[in-house]
Amino acid sequence: MRPKVVIRVRDLAVDALAGAVAAGDVDLTIGPDRAASDSINQQTAFTSLWVLWYAPSHSLAKKRTLKWKDLLGVSLVAAVLLKIDTTTNAAELPDEF
Repeated sequence: MRPKVVIRVRDLAVDALAGAVAAGDVDLTIGPDRAASDSINQQTAFTSLWVLWYAPSHSLAKKRTLKWKDLLGVSLVAAVLLKIDTTTNAAELPDEF
């Protein structure tokens, strides 16, 4: 219907999404809610729950309820930057996620 429209998908760091729109590098981005310049608009597109996947044999499977501190020392692959490491004080973490 629109033969002259070009769509390019780019993979950008989460922290660069709003800035890319503000700079005019892209027309729109989709990502987590972050503070953005007043020169661009943002609209909630959908809500999302965080999900943790692990094998039934994983040590976390023994717990009925998981807390953030349960993840200390656990190697994670995440789509976002989690500022949790082995030096984090467990008292600083929220009880549940």
